[in-house]
Amino acid sequence: MTCTLSDVPAADAIDIPALKAKYREERARRMRADAQEQYAPSDDNLTHDTYEHDPYTPIVPRDAIDEDLDVLVMGAGWSGVQSAVYLRKMGVTNFRNVDHAGDFGGTWYWNR
Repeated sequence: MTCTLSDVPAADAIDIPALKAKYREERARRMRADAQEQYAPSDDNLTHDTYEHDPYTPIVPRDAIDEDLDVLVMGAGWSGVQSAVYLRKMGVTNFRNVDHAGDFGGTWYWNR
């Protein structure tokens, strides 16, 4: 096997100041005015209302579910959904996904 040279300019041919200026310009376009204020505070030991309640699905009171399962998948995000797919492929059908959100999707669900 023969490797061909890539079309990369020599180090001394790169305009470093112009490259740094371009990176600063692109960074400035991404920065938000609210900076760190856009994030929930971490000093409240994760008791912030954002993490406790699902803003998209109201809580519907119901009796507890009492059933025997072969598998309980904790979570209905990407990994939980993938686990369910693989369980089905393996012939396991007596399983449930449990998540504190009102629907499947994980990050997709929360970031809609």
